[in-house]
Amino acid sequence: IFEPTAAGTRSASIKITSNDLSYPEFVFNIEGYGDNLASEPTVQATNLTFSNVKTFRIVANFTAAADADGYLILRKTGEAITEVPVDGVVYSAGDVIGDAKVVKSTTSTTFVPNDIAAATDYHFAVLAYNGVGEGVNYLTTNPLVGNQTTLTDMIPVADYANIDPEAENFVSDLHAVT
Repeated sequence: IFEPTAAGTRSASIKITSNDLSYPEFVFNIEGYGDNLASEPTVQATNLTFSNVKTFRIVANFTAAADADGYLILRKTGEAITEVPVDGVVYSAGDVIGDAKVVKSTTSTTFVPNDIAAATDYHFAVLAYNGVGEGVNYLTTNPLVGNQTTLTDMIPVADYANIDPEAENFVSDLHAVT
């Protein structure tokens, strides 16, 4: 039985040696959460940048936090995000927290939000977290924030020059442009 006696993430390792030459050693790593939550990350991600901004597309990148298992990314139209997630709750893309929409929960430092409209000001918040399932613990103070307004004008016709509507990958090629 693995029963952590202190709050936060606790780890243990079990090593079993064997006389089998093919498998001389087995190692099992165990992680548990004292007080039911993982340890909260100590810092947020940094340096949120936007690229490939078009009428219906935004690509965002950020620098990883030193001690985070993943990131919850929120989006809101027209105003800064003040909503925060609840520890112990796992969120998925499309979920709503107050007036903010979850873009995704990810380990990646790049995201491309869906449902983007032209001439719209989008605000984003990136919150670091540790843990999985009901043990997830979000760092809610000082999230990484930024905003980007999509272009007003439609994509220039030249951007579609290499798109073949008869190609098998037409939809993915079109998505790459928009």
